[in-house]
Amino acid sequence: MDGINEKGLYVSVQRVDIKKGDQPGRFPAGSSMLLRYILDDCANVDEAIRKTAAGIIVPGDWQECHFMVSDATGRSVVIESRNSNVQVIPSDICTNFYLGSDDIEDSYRGDKLREEAVQMTDEDMKTSYHYGYGHGYHRFVTIQGQLECYRDTDKKDYYTRMPESTALVILQSVAQNPYTNAAGISMTQYSAIYNNEKKTVEVWPFQNYSKSFKFDVEGNRISVDQ
Repeated sequence: MDGINEKGLYVSVQRVDIKKGDQPGRFPAGSSMLLRYILDDCANVDEAIRKTAAGIIVPGDWQECHFMVSDATGRSVVIESRNSNVQVIPSDICTNFYLGSDDIEDSYRGDKLREEAVQMTDEDMKTSYHYGYGHGYHRFVTIQGQLECYRDTDKKDYYTRMPESTALVILQSVAQNPYTNAAGISMTQYSAIYNNEKKTVEVWPFQNYSKSFKFDVEGNRISVDQ
């Protein structure tokens, strides 16, 4: 659910958990189609933002997910729809929870609504490994803490700069292992590093970080040393 085009525009679709009372996405394939439209028709972040407001795929169709978009200039945003309201959030991190609204985890216990930011134990003091702000918050802050070490403070935009080997270490640190309670609702099926300038992608399947496959934007396999 991600890709890059010949202009160096990268798009990724990530699922978010909707709340009670929120509108579900009306069109199951809507997010996949919008991703395809963005990659086919857009060259940069601004064009991708405009694309979400045009065409037959409307915000209500794809709102159980959000899009991370970055371009060859280094700019990155998260585009998300909640109850058909679209928000664009400048961010270089995106996991599986809403960034543009208060998303403290809502839970019902005994028919009573609870909102919790971080819940490490339940009422009986039993361990409950549960982070608020939706599925993916613990991975978000893990990435955020590591990126702070690589901020380019000499420039106004404060972009991160690091070798791809370092980026891979960060990806490994947030991989979801299916054999632990901390994994949440899914497992990491693959990790990928996209290079917007070179227009390449390198993929490590099924958490096997000893072997990768690298491709150019036309789908040709290239050496991992390039």
